[in-house]
Amino acid sequence: MNQVVVIGAVWVGFLVLFVVAAVAALMIHARNKRLRRTEPPEPFRLLRRPGETLVKEEEALFERMMARLVNGALGAVMVFIVPGLVVWLVPNVQALPLLGATVLLCVAVMVWLVRRSVVDLEKRSELRLGLRGEQLVGEQMAGLIRAGFWVFHDVPVEIDGKRQNIDHVAVGPLGVVVVETKMRSLPKKETGKAGKVRFDGERLSWPFFGDDQAPVWQVRRCAKWLEAFVREKCGREVEAEQVIAIPGWTVVPGKFYKPRVVSGSGVSDALLVMMEGRARVLNEREVEKVVKGLEELCRDVED
Repeated sequence: MNQVVVIGAVWVGFLVLFVVAAVAALMIHARNKRLRRTEPPEPFRLLRRPGETLVKEEEALFERMMARLVNGALGAVMVFIVPGLVVWLVPNVQALPLLGATVLLCVAVMVWLVRRSVVDLEKRSELRLGLRGEQLVGEQMAGLIRAGFWVFHDVPVEIDGKRQNIDHVAVGPLGVVVVETKMRSLPKKETGKAGKVRFDGERLSWPFFGDDQAPVWQVRRCAKWLEAFVREKCGREVEAEQVIAIPGWTVVPGKFYKPRVVSGSGVSDALLVMMEGRARVLNEREVEKVVKGLEELCRDVED
């Protein structure tokens, strides 16, 4: 009997140490995260990168996933500790039913953790896909800078009372442009083939995903916001050009529509062609006002 008590005590002690170690790890991580936010020599904020919102969402998702896994493991440990203590401290207790209930509860916790982890990992893959698309389009828009445009990424706005972001905005003497990125992956069996998406002026028609009008509505709402923003800063009406960029896909427009739908790698050339031969829309002072206003919105990255 003394040997059973010793073994039980060692087992419970080990589980308790595991719980303490896990909690300590979480506390140390939180402390280190706070300490990393050191003060720079002078206050500064960086401009948003392409996909800044997606980067933050991915980081938050990963932290929630890790916290859920740790908490689930701690919960499973506690489920084992409590029945062990009961069997150890309460004489003549029926151990077999208690053990069976413990096992079933632990299995239920593990199944829930696995299901939630799979959902989180799939969501993370979607975020990374979207992020890569916005980064690619952001790189392609660098050509507009050489043409005299200012380019901003992941512009935070409020449209119809909802917080959202415009993937890319370009401002220059020839006008203002809204670019929204739409990223879709090809099914694995189609890898290596040329994916084609059709656009009829109102909807995108994907070969594997069906019709989609959401990107068209989104870019039009964003264009209206930018037009109102320019009107507020300059006191005049300027029509915003609308572009949907689809990295990796061949776009079959039939003819040019508004919004213009282009491949992600062709967004800069398409915009330059759209602006070719156009008269100046904004003077230097007006461009400066719009750029300053957008910079105030986008310069909010602290870490």
